[in-house]
Amino acid sequence: MKKRGQVTLFIIVGLVMVLTRGLFFFFRATVETPKDQIVEVETSPVQQFVTSCIDSLTTEAVNTIGENGGYVKISESIRANPNSYLSYFGFGDAILPFWWYQGVSAIPPLDSMTTQISDYVESNLKICVGNFAPLRNQFTIEEKGRPEAIASINENDITVSVKYPLQVISLSNNSLQEIEEFHADLPIRLKKVYQLAKEIMDAENSNKFLEKRTMDLIVLDQSIPDTDIEVTCDKREWYLPQIKERLKKLVSTNFQYIKIANAKTTDNTYVESPEGTGYNQSYFNYHYVWNVSEKNYPDMHATVSYLQNWPFYLYARPSHNGILRSNSEDGFDMLEGLCLHIWHFTYDAVYPVVVSLYDEQTPQHREFHFNFATDVSIKSNTPLRENFASSIFEFSDNTVQDEYCQSPRNEVTVYTQDAVTKEPVPNVNLSLICGGFNCPLGPSQILGFGAAAGVIEKMPFCVSAFVKGSATGYAASQLNIQTSLKDRAYTLDLTPVKKFATISIKKHQESHPAESVALDNELAYIHIEGPDYAQDLVYPFIEGKTFDLLAKTDFTYNITIYIVTNESVLGGYQAQWKPSWDSMKNANSITFHVILSDAKEETEKYKFITHLSEQSKKIPEPEFT
Repeated sequence: MKKRGQVTLFIIVGLVMVLTRGLFFFFRATVETPKDQIVEVETSPVQQFVTSCIDSLTTEAVNTIGENGGYVKISESIRANPNSYLSYFGFGDAILPFWWYQGVSAIPPLDSMTTQISDYVESNLKICVGNFAPLRNQFTIEEKGRPEAIASINENDITVSVKYPLQVISLSNNSLQEIEEFHADLPIRLKKVYQLAKEIMDAENSNKFLEKRTMDLIVLDQSIPDTDIEVTCDKREWYLPQIKERLKKLVSTNFQYIKIANAKTTDNTYVESPEGTGYNQSYFNYHYVWNVSEKNYPDMHATVSYLQNWPFYLYARPSHNGILRSNSEDGFDMLEGLCLHIWHFTYDAVYPVVVSLYDEQTPQHREFHFNFATDVSIKSNTPLRENFASSIFEFSDNTVQDEYCQSPRNEVTVYTQDAVTKEPVPNVNLSLICGGFNCPLGPSQILGFGAAAGVIEKMPFCVSAFVKGSATGYAASQLNIQTSLKDRAYTLDLTPVKKFATISIKKHQESHPAESVALDNELAYIHIEGPDYAQDLVYPFIEGKTFDLLAKTDFTYNITIYIVTNESVLGGYQAQWKPSWDSMKNANSITFHVILSDAKEETEKYKFITHLSEQSKKIPEPEFT
């Protein structure tokens, strides 16, 4: 009997050890138990389970802070001020707060991030443990108080200590123990990344590096007029919207070559140039390397990016209704008969950029991404970090960051389908957007199961990402996804569009609205907006430009058209329009009707424009032919 009892005891001890070891690996314990608290073997799975939740919640909070420029949850005071943040898509919750805008410094302090992490863990810990369901067959667990978390952002890591009183009863032997101290340690260098970000922001406010590079682009590009004299009898004038588009392209293309000297850089960066030189032999090496402090950050990368579909405020003086003209002078004495053109233009510009920082993963710390936005501000060709302009910010694409995109984590499936017919749509060009990073996912394909189309890819970690898709015959579309979770599937709906290669505009006078003639030398600015869809055009079109409408079913649009000359706004059209798909599916062109004011005085024209929607009821709706 004595030997049989010993065997039974060994079996029980062995089972307990196997169970403890299995739960230990199942819950991925990543923290160490405080030395001043001894936890019995029977309750160690509970300790590890709670600790793994603390680790997971802290990771979520810190990654969200990185994506949101220092915020776990962006406050309503920021959201209420559209000038205080960059709206990635022009709508929805995907926004990035500015650290500087309109003369306001808005850098969130590190202490506020510490508080936000503590609050996030406290608020979500009970949800994460889920009433301890995975452990209920081994323990009876009773809460004796609410969780209280204290986070600390240290030089090389983040620690979170949680007081969470629990009474644990083992069902195997009815032993009872009370535990309440839990501790998580995350090797994420948020503090050092924040220090580099703040030094970049401080250096910009002091030295105005981005404004100076912007003025360099204006002066060096010959298609943008600044100061010059030319002997010619040809008319010399420029169109401000064209200058704006050119400058946006220059900023977007050239700012990708900005290097932060204090961070890790790549010496063999490819520079597209006729000479085919590398970065070290290029213009950028002498003008685009930015030394922001006396410290060095060897494992961190930093980039500055601007996307052409983000907002860009530009004004030139002298100009009139968007036209810049030279001062022409006739020759005199021996130069009689020659024509001289002299011009000097100054520019105001305000536009946003995103600074993206990436801390590489090493054996000592995890990888970490951090973004913040700032305005670039110029007045009269002079860098100006003061309040003088405001903008509404929009977003379309993002700059590819190879280091981030080549760090896949979890497998995610994205299906692509027609939003109207629900049929699969292959060959959709997909990209993953997370903060300041854009990762191409390639085209969607017909998948082996069913007839679905999509991609199945391991994607980089992102708590709040967007997948964006574009395909021939469809409007660009985006969808919020979460790649921080494993084995998730999402469906991206693409709205079909019909392209019209030609349009015409007929004008009606206010005094004779039943009569119409074609536009002469006037310009038409057209804005049409539908469900998650908007388009802006200038008529006559630039060669190759098409006009798109949503297809395969009926949609309602808001249309605004303004007819302008070099002198003023003459009239236009403003109405809500709901064309039927049957009326447009076989059409090749659209005719828009506009109504022009008879007024001669500008004040009367202004009154006419303010009541344009009422005036538009006097003329026909757009027509298909």
